[in-house]
Amino acid sequence: MNKKIVMSLAVIAAATAVMAGGTIAYFSDTEESTGNTFTAGNIDLKIDSQCHYGSGNCPDANSTWALTDLEAGVHKFFNFDDIKPGSWGENTISLHVDDNPAWAWMKIDAVQNLENGCNEPEGKVDTTCGTPGNGEGELANNLHYLVWQDTYDGGGVHACNNQLDAGEHIFKTNEAISSCEVIKLSKGCGPTGCGDYVPLDPDTTYCVGVSWCAGNWVVNSAGGYDCDGLAIGNEAQGDSLNLDVEFAVIQSMNNPNGDGGPTCQ
Repeated sequence: MNKKIVMSLAVIAAATAVMAGGTIAYFSDTEESTGNTFTAGNIDLKIDSQCHYGSGNCPDANSTWALTDLEAGVHKFFNFDDIKPGSWGENTISLHVDDNPAWAWMKIDAVQNLENGCNEPEGKVDTTCGTPGNGEGELANNLHYLVWQDTYDGGGVHACNNQLDAGEHIFKTNEAISSCEVIKLSKGCGPTGCGDYVPLDPDTTYCVGVSWCAGNWVVNSAGGYDCDGLAIGNEAQGDSLNLDVEFAVIQSMNNPNGDGGPTCQ
């Protein structure tokens, strides 16, 4: 066999290999998933308020409102002028969280405790009231509060009935508000009492009762509380207390210990 024949056979072999490679078929299958999305959940807290002053309505009609997002400077739980020893009031505050379970807190910040000058009766018992910038007012220490979970009427029903009933958990009993306090809310309550903290349920109305007394809350013969103003003297005349009230909710999913609540600075 001469060289020309050998070269021709090589060319034919190469062409055959190319043709064979171009006609190979592969078994296959394709599965497709379309429209995959991630959507963040919602946690939206709304608040309503029912305000009472003594046994009647609050003097400021704007202290009672329907379910809404709070607007700073507009929605005021407490807005009282000319209170006196023995004056008292109550707010039933309703929390609604949409649409995921969440831990809840109430933060009360006493931003101003003012002396507001000094009249003649106050000056007889408060020697510093007439000195500008000297000391704070005495009203803050003489306003005492009851803060409770107004959601249990003894039968496991979420009552929100504007009064402290047997079986309801009390967060704060006859205490003044310090410069700043954070109260974790939502105790799990049932016929045998209240246990651990639990997240707010999006499908449940949750109420907090807050009663204040210009004086001290004392237990009466029926087991309730009466406001006794005997402890307040003329040193509190003309003084004022300004409070900021904040409610905060944090997701409970992947947060079993309720981390991330508000703090006092």
